[in-house]
Amino acid sequence: MRAGFFILCVLLLHSHCFAQTDQLLEQKLVLRALDRGPIFTLLGDLKPMSTDIWQVPLDSPDLDLGMVDRVRRIMSVFNDERTYGDVITITHTLKNQQKRELQAVVFDRVALATTIERHPDYFGKYGITESSHPLHVAVTIEHLPTLDRERGYGYLFGYPDHAVDFFCNARRKWTQTGEFVKRDFVTINTFGPNGIVWAVPEGKKTHPENQRFVARADQINDVYRELRKKCGDNHVKLLSSVREWKASNPKLDEK
Repeated sequence: MRAGFFILCVLLLHSHCFAQTDQLLEQKLVLRALDRGPIFTLLGDLKPMSTDIWQVPLDSPDLDLGMVDRVRRIMSVFNDERTYGDVITITHTLKNQQKRELQAVVFDRVALATTIERHPDYFGKYGITESSHPLHVAVTIEHLPTLDRERGYGYLFGYPDHAVDFFCNARRKWTQTGEFVKRDFVTINTFGPNGIVWAVPEGKKTHPENQRFVARADQINDVYRELRKKCGDNHVKLLSSVREWKASNPKLDEK
């Protein structure tokens, strides 16, 4: 009896420790999503898809499938009628070398459908429609040839169309000739580190599309700073406040 009671106590303590660990990880990932670029998906609809929450290289010796499962479960806290969170594979191309990562990601279903509707010639040829599930869209784009994949991700990440065109044309020229196309960068800060950045042709930082994007991002940042100030590090209350505000202000990006 004593041995059985001792084992039960150990199991309960072990379970409690794991629960606490998951709670801390959940807080870390939720705050990271809200404090960084994904806020433009979660509070506004500037970015149909966002990453910069959690990632690990697929070829990493430290790849822990148990951690992947934990992160995927935690990402489900973002799921509602409009938002979807998960872990997916994303390929980056850097200096003609491809790097594949598992990345935590959030989608805004409405913004995604709008983007698909705005670019029917691109998405339609791959069978993607406004009603496609976010995972179907992401997996389809992930397995496209490099230039088509990068254009698709440019649309999903919400970058201005002229910037997506420039990046893809510059990539094509570099691939074909080895010539690097000079560029400027537009950067938008967030409450936390990193922010978001995209490339534009030299001298085109003040392009009207960039200015509209920056103005809308500033609106979102102002709202989020107020919510963050009220909620502090209480990630549950903060995420709830973000959802409530977004539901009450669906036309934020049109103001």
